Amino acid sequence: MASCFIPMYSMGYGSDGPVIDGHACVDGGYTNNLPDFDDIRTITVSPFSGNAEISPKDEANFFDWKMMVCNQIMNVNLRNIVRGAQALFPPSREILMNYCELGFKDTFRFLAKHDVLQRQEGTAV
Repeated sequence: MASCFIPMYSMGYGSDGPVIDGHACVDGGYTNNLPDFDDIRTITVSPFSGNAEISPKDEANFFDWKMMVCNQIMNVNLRNIVRGAQALFPPSREILMNYCELGFKDTFRFLAKHDVLQRQEGTAV
């Protein structure tokens, strides 16, 4: 699948990626990780802290450094470096389950903040 092909990582240096209908393909996130559309509301989601609407909220330790990678502004911090490494080399099931729970909470907060979610009662987020 082209959506899983990351140059130099997926099959090594100098390897050819998947070809679909005669066109060489790479993962779409390699060129534009946060597509945005002018004609419809786009909610941006990312596992990296930065400018996405739903993403981890890391506190800046010393400097508030940011960098643009594949059309996404990311915070430069140790947590994002760890997340990037874990995207390529998955951690334990326990850590992945924790990320899932954190992502759920980030999404829930976003929906509640923008009055998209109607909730009468329940557990705290």
